[in-house]
Amino acid sequence: MKKLEGEVHSKLEQFWYKPLQGFGYFFAFLLLPFSLLFASIVALKNWMYTLGIRKPKVVSGAFVVSVGNIHVGGAGKTPAVIFLANWMKACGHKVAVLSRGYGRNSREIFCVRAEEKSVPNAEAMGDEPRMIALRCPGVFVWVGPNKVELAKRACKAGANYLIVDDGFQTRGLHRDVDIVVLDEAVGFGNGHLLPCGPLREKKSSLCRASFLWLRKTYSTNRLGMSSPIEAEHYLSGLWNSHQHFPVEHLKQKQVFALSALARPSAFIQSLERLGANIVGNCFFKDHHPFSKEEISCVVKQAEKMQALLITTEKDFQRVASYPEFLPSIWVLTMDVKLLNGAPLLAKAMKLSVDKLPGPLPL
Repeated sequence: MKKLEGEVHSKLEQFWYKPLQGFGYFFAFLLLPFSLLFASIVALKNWMYTLGIRKPKVVSGAFVVSVGNIHVGGAGKTPAVIFLANWMKACGHKVAVLSRGYGRNSREIFCVRAEEKSVPNAEAMGDEPRMIALRCPGVFVWVGPNKVELAKRACKAGANYLIVDDGFQTRGLHRDVDIVVLDEAVGFGNGHLLPCGPLREKKSSLCRASFLWLRKTYSTNRLGMSSPIEAEHYLSGLWNSHQHFPVEHLKQKQVFALSALARPSAFIQSLERLGANIVGNCFFKDHHPFSKEEISCVVKQAEKMQALLITTEKDFQRVASYPEFLPSIWVLTMDVKLLNGAPLLAKAMKLSVDKLPGPLPL
């Protein structure tokens, strides 16, 4: 059943991000009323803030940066958060990242700094916040359902720079800089709002953003737009619990891909660009909580095919709950390099260009 959910999710990705054809038109027609209802709810919420009926809460004592997007995932938001958090930390600031921890099984508020204590598992704090905590030494990661409350607690604990993860739709919290991450490879998908398309808001909502962060692909720009902020999100390392290799190690290797992502096709394309020979794959729905039986089954499939079992850094946070399998699972790490716009971002966020972070050691 879980594998079936992944297959359905993969087909939904194709429906959202590829031109409609055949049965897709009928399916879109069925979903359109729900998209119109969703659009009305989103418009009402935004209208209330535009007219001042509702006002964002200002948390004094901190500079607040939001990093978000306008579709349901896969744009590269988390690597951008990690990059910015490490940049702020390098500039001498006390940094906190605020996250809802999507997909976790707890509503408890966590405050984690990786080097101070053991990091809770992904089931408790969410896969993305756990990944951020482990990749951002010295940065506090706050996880909880209310980001305004998290901001207050983080400031009280001494943070003077806050990053609101997935914060573009968090209108209730004032931010000094609002960054929206967009991926040139997929653009706005089919252009429709959920559930008929991948968008959370209309494209016109981008006028609220301080900056558009374009994830460059060196291929067709499906966004049909440009921005002074451009970044390359690149695969920087390959590792398991015992060894580290450059990503070139995958060239001409037999690979079995394991993922639970919003856009699993992007992971497959990344492996293909590295020259890997993909002999099998197993997709689950985004943020899927892997069971021990599922991981065991995938490990056995990869071994039977004499293939390296490869997953993403985000997915690894959930796989890590089963340490007995870790020697058999290889992880691809992604880093960010700003191509254009560093001085502009530095000025807006009061940071030093000289402190731009490079790839972190694994």
